[in-house]
Amino acid sequence: MKKHAISSHELDLFQLAEASQELEQRRKALEDSQRKAEAERSDRENTLPPSDVVSARQKQKHHDELVSRKEVRNVQRDQGKALLMLALLIAMTATLIWWGLKLMHGS
Repeated sequence: MKKHAISSHELDLFQLAEASQELEQRRKALEDSQRKAEAERSDRENTLPPSDVVSARQKQKHHDELVSRKEVRNVQRDQGKALLMLALLIAMTATLIWWGLKLMHGS
């Protein structure tokens, strides 16, 4: 049996064929990525932005996630205390004014 020796010319042709196949694969991959990018760009251009209702709901959901029920109760309790304190201060001021007027009139 004779072994077939590969000549340098055949070796060069084989390497060129492999390089050609690799380049063809890269070309196809590049074309695919360009097509995908074009499709994504087209989708972005054709997609409508979300309406105001959707964005408002998203903001409300985000707010609700940030604020827990305990925090809301604490704020309401603090506001109730502040309102009570304001009412007491107004009553005390009215009482002092009434007392001062009573002293000025000498009754």
